[in-house]
Amino acid sequence: DGSLEDALGFLARGTRSAAIRALIADLLGSLRADQRRFLEANETLELAATLYEQAGRMDMVGKAYLSMGYVANLAGDTDGAVVYLTRAQQLIDREESPFLFANCQHNLTDYLVKAGHFEEADLRVPIVRRLWQEMGHFRALLRLRWLEAFIQRGRGNLEAAITIFQELAWAFEQNQSPFDVALVQLDLANVFASEGRLAELEELAKEAFDGLSARGVHKEALRALGLLRDAAVTRTVTLQLLEEVARRVSQSKSNPTFSGPSSP
Repeated sequence: DGSLEDALGFLARGTRSAAIRALIADLLGSLRADQRRFLEANETLELAATLYEQAGRMDMVGKAYLSMGYVANLAGDTDGAVVYLTRAQQLIDREESPFLFANCQHNLTDYLVKAGHFEEADLRVPIVRRLWQEMGHFRALLRLRWLEAFIQRGRGNLEAAITIFQELAWAFEQNQSPFDVALVQLDLANVFASEGRLAELEELAKEAFDGLSARGVHKEALRALGLLRDAAVTRTVTLQLLEEVARRVSQSKSNPTFSGPSSP
């Protein structure tokens, strides 16, 4: 990381080009985000946006705002993320950058859900769905459907949310995505736990463990799901446990070498 920072600093000092300096700040901001140094990441990305504007690259200003929204979301400021992406969508050209535009619209919907603005998010779903359909992006459509489940739950339509989660688990199974199957099942388990539907929770916990076990995948994810299965049998599942199990399964999906603690 240090060598990259040194190289970026050297390049920044060696050029007067606003576009090149903006690109360097953009890269450095992304590095700071990966390091979870969120304040520095945001300041650096704001500099990138300013420099891109000086260079007349308004599309890249939009991309910088998109990155700032991502950083704000990671930092837990979902309302701030919504503000950044609302700006970004006005600057990213749909015709020139269709994927980036669709991604911005999708992420804005996601952040609205996380901020608890379920009605506004629901209104955006058809727009985002049409964008992904135009590009034939099947997996993005599944991700959008996942957001719809959270929207329905947030609006109090629990049975509709449950139905969508069940449909998604089947779709990810058909798509050979075992970790996504498990993560959807954990979201469904969260609904069952919140509503006190313990028999359904126990059955689902066993199904999630057996499904991932049959794939012979990541041991840490299996350990976490095993803890959930055992807790479901003894009726001791908590929302905190569900969040911890979901975190471990998600980490196992993104990092095959992840090895967490043996218990939450």
